Amino acid sequence: MAKMINWNPERKIPEFRKIGMERLVACAEVVRMNAIYKLQSLIRGGWKEHEEYKTGKSAGKYWTVRHYREMVHTIRVVRKHNETSRDVRIYAGNKKTWWAIQMEYGRGGWKGGPRSFLRPAIRSSIPQIKAIVEGK
Repeated sequence: MAKMINWNPERKIPEFRKIGMERLVACAEVVRMNAIYKLQSLIRGGWKEHEEYKTGKSAGKYWTVRHYREMVHTIRVVRKHNETSRDVRIYAGNKKTWWAIQMEYGRGGWKGGPRSFLRPAIRSSIPQIKAIVEGK
């Protein structure tokens, strides 16, 4: 006759969640670093940077500046600070470098088409992510 194990996993859920979140954040950091490397290689490809527009309806606006190294510094991992939440995100861009989505997808008449850096970073990170998730 088989012996019954009476174990309630409810008490261990917070511990499991903590371990899972630590691994999830580690995976996001791997993607972030690969996105930074990819974006830096695109920058070395010879992109034209410029200061604020001098003429036109957007003349003098801070958001018309294109300094690509500023974009590199905006790539970040954000975790919602809540014990019950399992929300980790990777962001690129901010108010000044709002054009991250145009770079990634080539939208809005972006000259030269898309210059993706985040999606290729995710693809190239898969082996490292699998190792982190499996605890190796």
